[in-house]
Amino acid sequence: MKVILSSSLGLCEGVKSVLACAYNALSLAQREGARFLLLGEIVHNKEIVDSFINKGAILIHSPLEVKRGDYVVLRAHGTGFADIKKLEEIGANIVDCTCPVVKRNQRLLSQCSGVPIVLGKEGHSEVNALMGARENALLISDKDHFCSLDKEPCYSVVVQTTLSSSFMKEVKERIEREKIKVNFLNSICSASSKRREGVLELIKKCEAIVVVGDKSSNNANELVHLIEANNTRAFFIDLPTNIPKEVLKYKVLGLTAGASVMDETWKAVYDELRRI
Repeated sequence: MKVILSSSLGLCEGVKSVLACAYNALSLAQREGARFLLLGEIVHNKEIVDSFINKGAILIHSPLEVKRGDYVVLRAHGTGFADIKKLEEIGANIVDCTCPVVKRNQRLLSQCSGVPIVLGKEGHSEVNALMGARENALLISDKDHFCSLDKEPCYSVVVQTTLSSSFMKEVKERIEREKIKVNFLNSICSASSKRREGVLELIKKCEAIVVVGDKSSNNANELVHLIEANNTRAFFIDLPTNIPKEVLKYKVLGLTAGASVMDETWKAVYDELRRI
């Protein structure tokens, strides 16, 4: 079996900086004897979240669980402004681990003119954070939803950073067809785009592709969808111990990993595939 690595895989620079920030704050909290809380999963990767919990972190889901003096980590996908204000009122030590790209998009949305729209998957933590940056923002999760918008006003759109390029192309085609005035304030995250470009190159060379990632990770799921949309077999796994026996029937495998996958994890998968 031959295994070919994608040209872009694993932790993006944004997640690396997030983890470095959080680990530094964890050390500080432990020195002070303070509680260290994760307000939601810091990234969509159970392995990483568990590593913090094993070091004493506590996973919470509401500012109401916070006490004065606690260290509270804001997750990479962002936190709504109302929750941040509540943490400030409580007197928590806020550890802002929001991805710089997401933080910029929150700012763009909060300051934009025109009717604000968040384009993304309903319920996703990044989308929730963006909606929390502008009270009157509209959420659109389907390209067909643009059909119901009034044609007269100008709309300012902030896009969830991990949406697929193909979906964005369909959205823009629909907007043009409906003759709606739209100003896109941001684009898809470059790290996500590079990982998809790497997958498209693998498809040309491989019979099947292994995607390492957490099932809750949108960028990893999008890699799987892209592979399958190009009529190639995709294996979605989280750990080297979960490699299915079915991979044995392929002579040339590709390997990629989502943007929140630790290098040690995808390298362990790579080593196991080569051993097989």
